[in-house]
Amino acid sequence: MKKLLIATSVVIGLSASAQAVESTAVLKLTGVLTNGACIPELSGGGVVDFGTKAVSDLLPTETNQLGYKDVTLTIQCLAPSKVGWTVTDNHPDSVTSLTIVDATFKHQDNRIPNYQLGLGKTAGGINIGSFGLSTDLNNTTADGTQTKMVASSSNIPDTWAISGNEFVALTNTFPFITTYSVGDENGPVSFTTATFPIRVAAAIQGTDTLVITDNTTLDGQATFTLVYL
Repeated sequence: MKKLLIATSVVIGLSASAQAVESTAVLKLTGVLTNGACIPELSGGGVVDFGTKAVSDLLPTETNQLGYKDVTLTIQCLAPSKVGWTVTDNHPDSVTSLTIVDATFKHQDNRIPNYQLGLGKTAGGINIGSFGLSTDLNNTTADGTQTKMVASSSNIPDTWAISGNEFVALTNTFPFITTYSVGDENGPVSFTTATFPIRVAAAIQGTDTLVITDNTTLDGQATFTLVYL
């Protein structure tokens, strides 16, 4: 499998980045030559906004559930292609293992740290919380037709199975990489347009732990990378 140079990100809330003076700069150029170039796109520009929460409205000692938002990952190709995707947490150092309630399309709770992504840190360096990604296994489409979602693990190369797990596995929290696509019992199928409904569910720690003294933005970010199959 070959990685496509184009990646897209889902950003939770507003992202903030600090600037630092460096004496060196690195330019990285990657790419894949293919007859069927594909482009990933997340609905809403990839921004999932959970709005503004007053600290006084949050629980001090218990996990605060922020609920969920739904987005759609659309992959469009110039010609019929077999393409999959992977997900990487861009802020893994800020993950706090929490129970995220009602985190999937089948209303499962997300209790497994490996399926959780970081939401950034407070000004005091405390991890804010976590969010999880899940897929609607019954409503993925390929060229407008409802299609099964299939998955493959790098620890068993070139082996595909119909996915029965709603939770999206991350490339940097498991010892192996899971790639997702659309297909059937025989593996991925070619398509020009495929859609994947994605649920984003989040939770944050209690305010006694966070010790928030100023406006604090959620800074969760995940990168979806296409893989030619």
